Amino acid sequence: MSRVIDGHMHVLPFVNGQRDEMSLHGIGYGKVLLGARGRWRPGTRRGAKRLMPPSFEHSAVTPAVALEYLDWAGVDAAVLMQAPMYGAHNEYLAGVVSRHPDRFRAFGLVDPRIGDRAHADLEYVAAELGFPGIKLEPPDTPFFLDDCAYMPFWRRVSDLGLILAVDLGWNRHD
Repeated sequence: MSRVIDGHMHVLPFVNGQRDEMSLHGIGYGKVLLGARGRWRPGTRRGAKRLMPPSFEHSAVTPAVALEYLDWAGVDAAVLMQAPMYGAHNEYLAGVVSRHPDRFRAFGLVDPRIGDRAHADLEYVAAELGFPGIKLEPPDTPFFLDDCAYMPFWRRVSDLGLILAVDLGWNRHD
């Protein structure tokens, strides 16, 4: 019997990330507050933008909601992906996977631009959290995939046997 797998689903406790070097913070009902030059300006709704439907009251996607969507669509399981715009939630997703191992797998979020720390993060998501792969999103963490400076990172990804998912796009004008 074949299974239906969703290869890219998000579950997250809150939004606290970055997009195009600008911070994003969930402010409720699917909206985020865009910061200026990487800094959030507390006390202002200026820069608020819809990221999710209004039904996402806490600008979050709970495992329960994700499971309901899977069941509704007749999908057996999903691969939980992360995005820099939502923030890194490696440990949170590891907990979700441990509670629902028959329904979810997760990919880690690692920033390759942070040098040796990125290598330690790769080891952590592979060995400690048991993730089969990582997801990179160059539009949100700008870097050139073919820059020679990242060769040690790519070697470590390969040595660990990690699957690499690369999200190359989103509309820069949305």
